[in-house]
Amino acid sequence: MKTTAFGILVLGLLLVSSAFVLSLPSASASTPTPAVAAAYSFNLYGSVTGGWGLTPTSISEPGPSLTMFVGDSVTVHLYSNDSATHTWFIDLTKDGTNGTGDISSADFSSPTAPLTFTFTVPDSPGTYTYYCNIHPGSMHGPITIVAAPTFVLYGSSTAGWGTSSSAIQNPGPLLSAHQGDVVTFELVSADGAQHSFFIDVDHSGAAPDASDPQSPSFGGSAFPVTSWSYTVAAAPGNYTYYCGFHGSAMEGPFQVLSTGGGAAPSTPDYTLYAAVILVIVVIAVAAMVVIRRKPRMPPAQPPQ
Repeated sequence: MKTTAFGILVLGLLLVSSAFVLSLPSASASTPTPAVAAAYSFNLYGSVTGGWGLTPTSISEPGPSLTMFVGDSVTVHLYSNDSATHTWFIDLTKDGTNGTGDISSADFSSPTAPLTFTFTVPDSPGTYTYYCNIHPGSMHGPITIVAAPTFVLYGSSTAGWGTSSSAIQNPGPLLSAHQGDVVTFELVSADGAQHSFFIDVDHSGAAPDASDPQSPSFGGSAFPVTSWSYTVAAAPGNYTYYCGFHGSAMEGPFQVLSTGGGAAPSTPDYTLYAAVILVIVVIAVAAMVVIRRKPRMPPAQPPQ
């Protein structure tokens, strides 16, 4: 009877220990999504008398302001809107000429068959100017290179959000940051449609309101990428992010952690808990062996 009772006690301890380990929080629920380099493309139209434009009807001088992140793979489809010969380059050396150290395309002259020029954005954050090497005085515009962001998100009105163009889903990936953090988003339109990104901090639903932090719009006929920085001011807790144009068709979880600027919670040391359970098992087995081997006293003789 004692052996049976002891075995039940040991089994109870094992069940309690297992339940305790399984109830421990998983670190993956609060690990920030790593930022990876983005890949995207856009059109750029050039004209000697007009300047540069993202569309043939929006050419201006100076040209449109462009923002790119360090490490991005960028493809520019270059059109000559006036059929003149042009060359597009980014003046990284800031000397007004196309030379060593600058990013430069080949010549292009067709209004219908673009020159496709792909490059990787160098690790040189700052503000620069892009030009036509042949007509620099009448064809230039501003470009900003930004340090690698905290989050890269691709948006699609039919698929949702993803950290790459091949990983888009709805709901999108978990994003987490600490209260007080300044986080930078690189937001890419994966489908060419116009989007914006906002965090529903007041839990009012899939339509943005005045209290919700929201990015500029991106995609559509404009540049497909936008840079947006946000200081996390919401109370620690769980929130939802959406597209301001497509609502719940593009949503995902956003988690605010309580320790501003601190490291994300580390993974629990399950090895320690397994060792504790093993010790309990060993002690229980040893105790049961001792009990079973203990010599039994002869039954008491009835009084004569």
